[in-house]
Amino acid sequence: MLIQENALAGHYSFRGAGASGYLVQASRAMHGCQSFVANRDLHSGSVNSASPATHRRIILVNRVLNVILSHQSRDQLERLLAWWSCCAPVEDLLIAYGGQEEEFKKLPDVSRVFVSDPRLRVDKTRKKQSYSGLWRAAAHWLTEKGRESFTHVYFAEFDHLPIVPDLAEKLLDRAEKERADVLGHGLRRVDGTSNVHYLYHLSDPAFLRFWRRISVRPDKEVVLHMVATGSFWRQKAFMDVAAQGEEISAYLEIYLPTLAHHLGFRLRDFGNQEKCVSTLTIEGMTVEKAREAGCWTVHPIKTVPGQC
Repeated sequence: MLIQENALAGHYSFRGAGASGYLVQASRAMHGCQSFVANRDLHSGSVNSASPATHRRIILVNRVLNVILSHQSRDQLERLLAWWSCCAPVEDLLIAYGGQEEEFKKLPDVSRVFVSDPRLRVDKTRKKQSYSGLWRAAAHWLTEKGRESFTHVYFAEFDHLPIVPDLAEKLLDRAEKERADVLGHGLRRVDGTSNVHYLYHLSDPAFLRFWRRISVRPDKEVVLHMVATGSFWRQKAFMDVAAQGEEISAYLEIYLPTLAHHLGFRLRDFGNQEKCVSTLTIEGMTVEKAREAGCWTVHPIKTVPGQC
């Protein structure tokens, strides 16, 4: 009998689940960025922050590459990049472009990769949209000489906006405290439940067969789901997921977290950062309201505000 899916599974535990031992970095220099929020504790909304002494000891140990998925025109993308520049230096941004190749050639002079995978451009659920081509393109970019310093990857869709200037620090802090290799919004375990994505995938006999074959876990039929508009990855987890051949057709919100889990990585959710992130429009939500709520990011915001 099917059971109701576990909404608290962002804190799931599995026998044999390992813990990463990497360190959290202190805030990187903001390159003159103005603070998003005046007269407010920049750690508002953070969870179990590391001590100042810990931050001082491990400052600059880690570096985050921000991979931003966009299909926008040059003008729109320039506006988006100006927004992102308030929380990350331009050399830590990578545009993964899913629009037309002709538009890609017109983009601003910023690090970018063209994602040619046709499964990026299909109906999200019915056609089982995939980010595997995007992951492979970004992973290939990371292998180029001089990019070895990136220890983590933050992925965001164009309408998933950062709203704090120290986003990288907060992400690293959360991952360290959770001993997580991957952070995902709305992370939950859905196997054995009435989750519609799970039931849809069960109609394909290759779905569970694939996980049974590649899994390093004792329970090889665990299936996870997360909101994929924004996620945070230790570099090895990101690269290993990118390197895995996508032998099945699976919707990205199921495929990415489930694959990371079965490859042996530890996944956790964003804790109290879930309230400003949704797959549907949040009625009345604005950047300012999200900041007042202590959020680090907000989704969906289709129009980038004029100033950060």
